[in-house]
Amino acid sequence: MNRFRPTTIDELIEDRVARGVEKALAPYLDRLAQTSTTNHDKASASEPLAYTVKDAARALGIRRTKLYELMATGELSYTKVSNRRLIRRDVLVSLLHRHESTTTV
Repeated sequence: MNRFRPTTIDELIEDRVARGVEKALAPYLDRLAQTSTTNHDKASASEPLAYTVKDAARALGIRRTKLYELMATGELSYTKVSNRRLIRRDVLVSLLHRHESTTTV
């Protein structure tokens, strides 16, 4: 194992501090990783099951006209209840996944 060996007092202090911070944060990072993987696509009780066009556009950060275009082309499904178009939360998440950029910085 090629482990970094500090040669100066500054490097020694930096190495000790880094290991201490790493050790102190480990339980929190583990808990965060478990939470994010188990609840990634699950909706919480406070999130609506469906959004109006206005709210869906706001949630996605796009204009309503773009949302209407996506619905007109069939790329975004919706349910019409009375005079309102409702878009399910899972449909919005699916749209985001389909348009997700695969490039990395």
